[in-house]
Amino acid sequence: MKIPILFTMLLFVFVPALSAENSDSENFYQLGILMQDLDVEDQAQFMQINELAASLTSMQRMVLLESGKKSSGLPFVLNLILGLGIGSYVQGDTKGGTTALVGELTSLALIFAGAGQASINPYTGEVEGTELMALGYLGVIGFRLYELIRPFSFTKEYNAKLSNALMNVSLSPVLDEQQEMKMEFAANISF
Repeated sequence: MKIPILFTMLLFVFVPALSAENSDSENFYQLGILMQDLDVEDQAQFMQINELAASLTSMQRMVLLESGKKSSGLPFVLNLILGLGIGSYVQGDTKGGTTALVGELTSLALIFAGAGQASINPYTGEVEGTELMALGYLGVIGFRLYELIRPFSFTKEYNAKLSNALMNVSLSPVLDEQQEMKMEFAANISF
């Protein structure tokens, strides 16, 4: 009679622990997948990361944070050498990439339009069309500077949001349905 009772007691102790461990590993796996296609502008994704991370250990959250961080080195080099926002697109920054692409193409169009209009006015001897070319050159320089700065600002913003989503989890006292005090995981979300 003692063996079935002992077996039943062990079942009640180990089965919930095993299911909690499976839940944690499932959340860890889901977070890894979710972080692959993370959009820095989508606040709902960061809130979902925060909810899933609540059940993970601090070591698991740290591993996810370190594996999910973005780097600005390659995007900087691509923007420096190739331009047109290519490095920003590689980094996943579509907003910065599109801004750089449209700005540089518009600036190049101004240069070519000014070169097409370039002529010497026979009455005054002035060269016409140089204003458009100068504006185009200033635009190219300005957007190239933007492309060199943008990977660093995007990386800082992305990594800060990811860190907040993964690491701002704590235990907080709450009242349950029976008005009894208990501790639950709570997320600190800032906007």
